[in-house]
Amino acid sequence: DNVVTSTIAWEGDESPGLWREYEGGYQDLKIQQARGRAAREAALASVLSPAGRKEKPLQPTPKLSTKVKLNFKEQRELAQLPEQIDALEKEQSGLSALLADGRLYSADPQRALQAQTRHAEIDAMLLTAMGRWEVLDAMQTKG
Repeated sequence: DNVVTSTIAWEGDESPGLWREYEGGYQDLKIQQARGRAAREAALASVLSPAGRKEKPLQPTPKLSTKVKLNFKEQRELAQLPEQIDALEKEQSGLSALLADGRLYSADPQRALQAQTRHAEIDAMLLTAMGRWEVLDAMQTKG
């Protein structure tokens, strides 16, 4: 306990699969965990207790009066996005298979670096494409 600067502990009871780093030794970990539990319980109690809440009258949810319609460019983009996403996923799976072979790193480290960089680029492109698809699909569903 006197020589440790940080402790890593499994928080599986509260959140499965979560590992957390605590400053200090084991005793410090126990103190920090107790403080965290007390803070969560206090927050939960204030939310759940009727004395801590003020009742607000229910207000009707405002309805959207304007209907949103996709223009031609957006409709075309929405139609092409699934194909683009599929092509990116296929390229990424090919890169994953290439990177999974450990011989690549010793035989051609430059190619391995390029493959890793492209894999990361595809990740970013997929996130962007999927987000755009979600937005356009939601807009189309509303209209």
